[in-house]
Amino acid sequence: MISGRVSPELYPKVTIEFGNGKGSFQSIEVVVDTGFSGELALPPELIRSLGLEYIDDVSVALADRQARPVRAYEGVVSWQGRSRDVTVLDMGSEPLLGMPLLLGSRLTVSCRPNGAVVIEEEES
Repeated sequence: MISGRVSPELYPKVTIEFGNGKGSFQSIEVVVDTGFSGELALPPELIRSLGLEYIDDVSVALADRQARPVRAYEGVVSWQGRSRDVTVLDMGSEPLLGMPLLLGSRLTVSCRPNGAVVIEEEES
């Protein structure tokens, strides 16, 4: 189970353990964004400091339906007790966790400031 809190601005946030694939992990607070179709987005400064390996440029559709190229990187997340390879997008924004990473999970959000945010593995 991964847990967190709703911010005063009503953003559901959790802290995840994120690694660069070379053995070291760092705690990162992310916004759970159900409208984001990528696994994980991180700001460029954090991508640089983590030393992530560049994969390629990919095209991303934004909320205004415009396509924009962004840089993609390799990373690892400790997810529900297991290491999971993820694609990290340089979106130039605050850290976001998207729907593909939530696949197979149950997300519960108590929608009020400081409300509980819980991500649990779905039972088969």
